[in-house]
Amino acid sequence: MKQTIIFVLFMFTLKLSVCLNSITDQQACRRGEVFQSCGTACETTCANIHNPPRYCTYQCISKCFCRQGLIRNFNGVCVPPTLCGRRRG
Repeated sequence: MKQTIIFVLFMFTLKLSVCLNSITDQQACRRGEVFQSCGTACETTCANIHNPPRYCTYQCISKCFCRQGLIRNFNGVCVPPTLCGRRRG
């Protein structure tokens, strides 16, 4: 019983720490991006647009994600999917 309580308190503290860090770590997102405090771990990109992940974890990822209708290209920039074939040096 004591171990269960310690485990629950540890998990609560860990979750609280992650939440507080995400609030303070909110960075200015680039054009075409929006900050999400609990986004997907399986973001669609130009690299996986034709073969998206079949399984995704349920963890929250706090970062800038591409706005709806855009996906991240090979240079890390959010673009319309039609521009995925274009690479910049």
